[in-house]
Amino acid sequence: MKKMIVVNYWLMLIAWCLFLNGSGFMGEVLIVMGILFMLGAGRPDYVKIAFSSLICFFVMTIVLKGSRIPYFYPELSIHLLLVSVNCFTVNEYLKRLDSRFIMPVIVVILLSVMFISGLIIIIPSEYYSIIGKSSLFLLEAFIFLPYLYSSVMCVVSKPH
Repeated sequence: MKKMIVVNYWLMLIAWCLFLNGSGFMGEVLIVMGILFMLGAGRPDYVKIAFSSLICFFVMTIVLKGSRIPYFYPELSIHLLLVSVNCFTVNEYLKRLDSRFIMPVIVVILLSVMFISGLIIIIPSEYYSIIGKSSLFLLEAFIFLPYLYSSVMCVVSKPH
């Protein structure tokens, strides 16, 4: 199960790279493959996945509509819906694992956020004149925070 989660995270990383580089459809195909891959591995709670995904998608869509990102990525809402479903499908399996596996995942996500945030801060603003630094930080949040949030909730909700 651990290998499946790691493979799914790699699929998501590749899917985001494809999406951000103009191959959104291929990225969405990878996300759907990841969802099907995870759903075929056990008996997840479909109602919980659907409900949690819709709440996450709703929150991200509200935040998205208040930014400039839809001008550059008009299909982002579809991508975010698939990301939400994938995130909470993975969450169903993370809950079954020991916190010793989840903590390194959280550390890797946090290090990735810090690295990309550092790059956004260091690179001069004139390179971001069209989209803006705040939109880049928001895009970074869309990429990493759903998975970070669900992983942290798995660790916090486990009895010690």
